[in-house]
Amino acid sequence: MRIQGTVVGITAAGKTMFWLQLGALLAGRKLPIRRMDQRGRTVKERLAVEEARRRLCAFGRHKTQEPQWVDAAVRRWHPWIKLRLVDTAGLVADIHPDTQLRQHMGESLRCLSESKIWFHVVDLGRTAAQGFQLSDVDRTLMEVGRQTSHYVVIGNKIDLPGAARAAEMLLKHGEDIPIFVVSSLYRTGFTPVVQWLREVCKHSA
Repeated sequence: MRIQGTVVGITAAGKTMFWLQLGALLAGRKLPIRRMDQRGRTVKERLAVEEARRRLCAFGRHKTQEPQWVDAAVRRWHPWIKLRLVDTAGLVADIHPDTQLRQHMGESLRCLSESKIWFHVVDLGRTAAQGFQLSDVDRTLMEVGRQTSHYVVIGNKIDLPGAARAAEMLLKHGEDIPIFVVSSLYRTGFTPVVQWLREVCKHSA
């Protein structure tokens, strides 16, 4: 049985870094990464986490365009479950002028619609810089996510200035949904995320 979880959020929120760190905790330090190339073919690679970070993560926007995923056989949770973690292109509030990027964002939403689990990554540093206000995209994702069975908010970049206060605001804003605060860069705060995910998988079998 395969359960799909998709990582989604605005551009440059740290989605790919979160995806890699969570994938390493579940699948090991050598990640079996698959992605679709521009011709629609599946490309398979096995990368160490450090190499994957260098190649797949960036501080600019739209580094991730095509969906990429890691399959993890979490037999210690359940003997028949395979978990697929999908990383997607970042979303923006306005209509992007680049046609190809618009298509990638549409693909992100399609992946989300096919997923049992939603990992909504919120950039706490950006939230702090914007006067402790969530972006329009984040608010919309939160409103829609509340209506799904297995939606979780990941407050990312807790290591940045102002992020702790932004995390407090986020926790108050979403008192009715699971919210975890992490630093994907330093891989801190992931233990409760894994515990939550384990319970979801065990009860989904």
